[in-house]
Amino acid sequence: MEREAGNVFVGFKEGFEGETPPFEPTYKFQPKTSLYERRPDKKFRAPAWCDRILWHARDWAGVKQRSYEATMTLEISDHKPVSSVFDVRVKAVEVGRKRDVYAGILRELDKYENDAKPQVELTQNPVSLGLVRYGVEARQSVFMINTSTALANWHFTPKHGEQAVSKRWLGVEPSTGILVPGQRAEIIVRALVDNTTAVVR
Repeated sequence: MEREAGNVFVGFKEGFEGETPPFEPTYKFQPKTSLYERRPDKKFRAPAWCDRILWHARDWAGVKQRSYEATMTLEISDHKPVSSVFDVRVKAVEVGRKRDVYAGILRELDKYENDAKPQVELTQNPVSLGLVRYGVEARQSVFMINTSTALANWHFTPKHGEQAVSKRWLGVEPSTGILVPGQRAEIIVRALVDNTTAVVR
Protein backbone atom coordinates (compact mmCIF):
# COMPACT_ATOMS: atom_id res chain seq x y z
CA MET A 1 0.00 0.00 0.00
CA GLU A 2 2.81 2.40 0.85
CA ARG A 3 4.62 1.59 -2.40
CA GLU A 4 1.48 2.15 -4.45
CA ALA A 5 0.98 5.46 -2.64
CA GLY A 6 4.47 6.53 -3.75
CA ASN A 7 5.94 6.68 -0.23
CA VAL A 8 8.54 3.88 -0.51
CA PHE A 9 10.40 2.00 -3.26
CA VAL A 10 9.40 4.57 -5.84
CA GLY A 11 9.87 3.22 -9.36
CA PHE A 12 10.26 -0.41 -8.28
CA LYS A 13 8.11 -3.34 -9.36
CA GLU A 14 7.05 -6.58 -7.70
CA GLY A 15 5.82 -9.46 -9.80
CA PHE A 16 2.29 -10.35 -8.81
CA GLU A 17 -1.26 -9.22 -9.27
CA GLY A 18 -3.73 -8.91 -6.43
CA GLU A 19 -3.33 -8.01 -2.78
CA THR A 20 -0.76 -10.62 -1.67
CA PRO A 21 2.26 -12.38 -3.20
CA PRO A 22 1.68 -15.75 -4.93
CA PHE A 23 2.98 -17.81 -1.97
CA GLU A 24 2.17 -18.41 1.69
CA PRO A 25 3.45 -15.95 4.34
CA THR A 26 7.16 -16.53 4.92
CA TYR A 27 7.37 -15.33 8.55
CA LYS A 28 7.35 -16.27 11.44
CA PHE A 29 8.09 -20.00 11.76
CA GLN A 30 9.32 -22.02 14.69
CA PRO A 31 13.06 -22.49 13.99
CA LYS A 32 13.91 -25.69 12.14
CA THR A 33 10.22 -26.37 11.33
CA SER A 34 7.49 -25.48 8.87
CA LEU A 35 5.10 -24.56 11.68
CA TYR A 36 4.06 -20.98 12.20
CA GLU A 37 5.04 -19.66 15.65
CA ARG A 38 2.06 -20.31 17.91
CA ARG A 39 3.76 -21.56 21.07
CA PRO A 40 2.01 -20.05 24.12
CA ASP A 41 5.31 -19.00 25.76
CA LYS A 42 6.42 -16.96 22.73
CA LYS A 43 5.34 -13.54 21.53
CA PHE A 44 2.38 -13.87 19.17
CA ARG A 45 3.16 -12.81 15.61
CA ALA A 46 0.67 -13.05 12.77
CA PRO A 47 2.15 -14.78 9.69
CA ALA A 48 3.36 -12.12 7.24
CA TRP A 49 5.01 -11.62 3.84
CA CYS A 50 8.21 -10.08 5.21
CA ASP A 51 10.46 -11.46 2.46
CA ARG A 52 9.98 -9.80 -0.93
CA ILE A 53 11.77 -9.20 -4.23
CA LEU A 54 11.42 -5.86 -5.97
CA TRP A 55 13.35 -4.63 -8.99
CA HIS A 56 14.07 -1.55 -11.05
CA ALA A 57 15.20 -1.28 -14.65
CA ARG A 58 16.15 1.46 -17.09
CA ASP A 59 14.44 -0.46 -19.87
CA TRP A 60 11.37 -2.28 -18.60
CA ALA A 61 10.91 -3.98 -21.97
CA GLY A 62 14.22 -5.75 -21.42
CA VAL A 63 13.12 -7.46 -18.19
CA LYS A 64 10.70 -10.37 -17.92
CA GLN A 65 9.97 -12.10 -14.64
CA ARG A 66 9.56 -15.84 -15.14
CA SER A 67 8.84 -16.96 -11.56
CA TYR A 68 8.30 -15.60 -8.06
CA GLU A 69 8.02 -18.11 -5.20
CA ALA A 70 8.98 -19.13 -1.69
CA THR A 71 10.72 -22.37 -0.76
CA MET A 72 8.68 -23.70 2.14
CA THR A 73 10.65 -26.95 2.49
CA LEU A 74 13.81 -25.25 3.82
CA GLU A 75 13.88 -25.19 7.63
CA ILE A 76 17.00 -23.28 8.63
CA SER A 77 15.42 -20.08 9.94
CA ASP A 78 12.20 -18.52 11.21
CA HIS A 79 11.85 -17.13 7.65
CA LYS A 80 11.35 -18.98 4.38
CA PRO A 81 13.57 -17.90 1.47
CA VAL A 82 12.04 -16.19 -1.55
CA SER A 83 13.40 -16.51 -5.09
CA SER A 84 12.68 -15.10 -8.51
CA VAL A 85 13.94 -15.87 -12.02
CA PHE A 86 14.27 -13.14 -14.66
CA ASP A 87 15.05 -12.93 -18.34
CA VAL A 88 17.13 -9.79 -18.83
CA ARG A 89 18.29 -8.40 -22.17
CA VAL A 90 21.78 -6.88 -21.98
CA LYS A 91 24.01 -5.22 -24.55
CA ALA A 92 27.13 -7.18 -23.62
CA VAL A 93 28.36 -9.65 -20.98
CA GLU A 94 31.43 -8.64 -18.99
CA VAL A 95 32.92 -12.05 -18.24
CA GLY A 96 35.26 -10.86 -15.47
CA ARG A 97 32.55 -9.05 -13.50
CA LYS A 98 30.17 -11.95 -14.02
CA ARG A 99 32.77 -14.30 -12.52
CA ASP A 100 33.29 -11.95 -9.55
CA VAL A 101 29.55 -11.74 -8.86
CA TYR A 102 29.23 -15.53 -9.05
CA ALA A 103 32.14 -16.00 -6.61
CA GLY A 104 30.65 -13.43 -4.24
CA ILE A 105 27.30 -15.22 -4.21
CA LEU A 106 29.02 -18.52 -3.39
CA ARG A 107 30.87 -16.88 -0.49
CA GLU A 108 27.62 -15.48 0.88
CA LEU A 109 25.92 -18.87 0.59
CA ASP A 110 28.82 -20.58 2.38
CA LYS A 111 28.68 -17.99 5.18
CA TYR A 112 24.93 -18.37 5.49
CA GLU A 113 25.24 -22.16 5.66
CA ASN A 114 27.94 -21.95 8.34
CA ASP A 115 25.92 -19.45 10.38
CA ALA A 116 22.92 -21.80 10.24
CA LYS A 117 24.84 -24.71 11.78
CA PRO A 118 24.24 -25.38 15.49
CA GLN A 119 27.15 -24.48 17.76
CA VAL A 120 27.40 -24.97 21.52
CA GLU A 121 29.99 -24.07 24.13
CA LEU A 122 30.73 -25.54 27.57
CA THR A 123 31.46 -23.25 30.50
CA GLN A 124 34.01 -25.71 31.86
CA ASN A 125 36.12 -28.06 29.77
CA PRO A 126 37.58 -30.41 30.85
CA VAL A 127 35.50 -31.34 33.88
CA SER A 128 37.38 -32.18 37.10
CA LEU A 129 35.66 -33.83 40.06
CA GLY A 130 38.76 -33.65 42.23
CA LEU A 131 39.38 -36.39 44.79
CA VAL A 132 36.59 -38.97 44.72
CA ARG A 133 36.19 -40.87 47.99
CA TYR A 134 34.61 -44.30 48.33
CA GLY A 135 30.91 -44.08 49.12
CA VAL A 136 30.78 -40.27 48.75
CA GLU A 137 29.19 -38.81 45.65
CA ALA A 138 31.17 -36.12 43.84
CA ARG A 139 29.40 -33.85 41.38
CA GLN A 140 30.14 -30.94 39.09
CA SER A 141 27.77 -28.69 37.17
CA VAL A 142 28.62 -27.70 33.61
CA PHE A 143 26.58 -25.30 31.51
CA MET A 144 26.10 -25.80 27.78
CA ILE A 145 25.21 -22.63 25.82
CA ASN A 146 23.79 -22.45 22.30
CA THR A 147 25.95 -19.73 20.69
CA SER A 148 24.49 -20.13 17.19
CA THR A 149 21.36 -18.80 15.50
CA ALA A 150 19.98 -22.31 14.96
CA LEU A 151 18.20 -24.82 17.15
CA ALA A 152 20.71 -27.23 18.75
CA ASN A 153 19.81 -30.86 19.51
CA TRP A 154 22.44 -32.51 21.69
CA HIS A 155 22.97 -35.89 23.30
CA PHE A 156 25.76 -38.00 24.76
CA THR A 157 26.67 -41.14 22.85
CA PRO A 158 28.82 -44.17 23.75
CA LYS A 159 32.33 -44.53 22.39
CA HIS A 160 32.74 -46.74 19.35
CA GLY A 161 32.28 -50.38 20.33
CA GLU A 162 30.79 -49.63 23.76
CA GLN A 163 27.18 -49.98 24.89
CA ALA A 164 26.96 -47.36 27.66
CA VAL A 165 27.78 -43.66 27.60
CA SER A 166 29.98 -44.02 30.70
CA LYS A 167 31.17 -46.47 33.34
CA ARG A 168 28.68 -47.48 36.06
CA TRP A 169 30.30 -45.22 38.64
CA LEU A 170 29.98 -42.14 36.42
CA GLY A 171 26.72 -40.46 35.43
CA VAL A 172 25.63 -37.48 33.32
CA GLU A 173 22.22 -35.82 33.63
CA PRO A 174 20.44 -34.99 31.46
CA SER A 175 21.82 -37.09 28.63
CA THR A 176 19.94 -35.29 25.85
CA GLY A 177 18.20 -31.98 25.20
CA ILE A 178 17.28 -29.15 22.84
CA LEU A 179 18.54 -25.57 23.08
CA VAL A 180 17.12 -22.55 21.30
CA PRO A 181 19.61 -19.80 20.32
CA GLY A 182 21.05 -18.12 23.42
CA GLN A 183 19.62 -20.70 25.83
CA ARG A 184 21.78 -22.67 28.26
CA ALA A 185 21.33 -26.01 29.98
CA GLU A 186 22.84 -27.29 33.21
CA ILE A 187 24.54 -30.68 32.92
CA ILE A 188 25.46 -32.49 36.13
CA VAL A 189 28.39 -34.90 36.12
CA ARG A 190 28.28 -37.35 39.06
CA ALA A 191 30.79 -39.92 40.31
CA LEU A 192 29.97 -42.49 42.98
CA VAL A 193 32.13 -45.47 43.79
CA ASP A 194 30.38 -47.85 46.21
CA ASN A 195 29.48 -51.53 46.63
CA THR A 196 27.26 -51.52 43.52
CA THR A 197 29.77 -49.91 41.17
CA ALA A 198 33.16 -51.03 42.49
CA VAL A 199 34.64 -54.20 41.04
CA VAL A 200 35.84 -56.65 43.68
CA ARG A 201 38.63 -58.95 42.57
